[in-house]
Amino acid sequence: MAPESVVAIRGTKQVRQTTGAERGTNVSMICFGNAAGGFIPPAYVFPLKNVNRKSMNNSVPGSIAFANGTGWVDGNIMVDVIDHVQHYVQSSQENAVLIVWDNFSAHLDYLVVKKAKDYGMELITLPPHTSHKLQPLDVSVFAALKKYIMTAHMEWYRNNPGKRITIHEVAGLSRDPFHKAMTPSNLISGFKRAGIYPFTMLQPEDPRFSSALITDLQAPSQQNNAQDLVGHEIQTPQQSIEIEGSNKIQTAEDEDDEMDFAKEEGNILTRDCYVLGSTVASTEVDNRQPLGNSDRETVEGGDGTSQSRSAKCETPLRANMTANRVRLAEIMPIPKVIQNGPRHKSRIRIGRSRVLTDPEEMAQLETDYKNKKKGDGKGEIEENTSG
Repeated sequence: MAPESVVAIRGTKQVRQTTGAERGTNVSMICFGNAAGGFIPPAYVFPLKNVNRKSMNNSVPGSIAFANGTGWVDGNIMVDVIDHVQHYVQSSQENAVLIVWDNFSAHLDYLVVKKAKDYGMELITLPPHTSHKLQPLDVSVFAALKKYIMTAHMEWYRNNPGKRITIHEVAGLSRDPFHKAMTPSNLISGFKRAGIYPFTMLQPEDPRFSSALITDLQAPSQQNNAQDLVGHEIQTPQQSIEIEGSNKIQTAEDEDDEMDFAKEEGNILTRDCYVLGSTVASTEVDNRQPLGNSDRETVEGGDGTSQSRSAKCETPLRANMTANRVRLAEIMPIPKVIQNGPRHKSRIRIGRSRVLTDPEEMAQLETDYKNKKKGDGKGEIEENTSG
């Protein structure tokens, strides 16, 4: 952990401060907050075989602890965390609670989704590479929480010289930082800035997520499908303009005349001519051609009226012109990383935003869960047979 800023005499070449030299042991902390500014006591996951009461001394009131050999969260722990959340929110089918989180594997566990569904909760996952902008706690809480925890650790080192922090002090040292960071103002601001509440519709090409496209690679199973679709892209429909030698004229006037291209139909008076039919926006150069040799020609309007004009009137000729829109990504494409070697099997399925409690999604999660159990059982049988 990097030391915080310290006060020293101006000109001092070396400023020393006590800090932990070892990498440390991982302890996970699970937090929940809502758009009204409320929160639920956190859950801690310690790298132990059994929960030690000593590890929860001076922790946040109401918090709970779990033991896992790695200190990371898994599906079995998340099932108990859902029970912990239900104890405070009291969700039901008539008064459902919406939980928004990312595509972490423990969040997608079938048993977790089933437990939440039984309580009447609705689970929605965020799109990949967007949690830094769309997850409220990431937006406005966790940065402050880490800063306050670091300050608490530095203070502990100053008050306990010659000692080091163990996993039994982690929960107690996070109590005050938790209350300082999980304030109503921070939580409300996080939901607002993420666009969740009040709800804000984001544009598909929001520039805040453009940097994520650099490493947003397709899975091998989907690359072939994407290549097949390249030749079948939907093309912009072409609009053509017919110019006849008769008195009926269908054309589009020059852009220099500040013509309104938003109109679909109607008669537009330009110079001495009436323009009929749809208009087309294009950047191609006009080729002007004079109309018939007669001194006066009649142009018929859409409402049955007619207008005479001089033979000197010129009209622009535009044939088979396409209204194209140029995107910034086409001018300056976002660079992509090059995939070296085969993709990891666990990364083949690309994450996506989905409603986990939807019946179709639950059916797919259940199928994956059963297939995984069958695979695990087959592996155990093979090990016993080989032994």
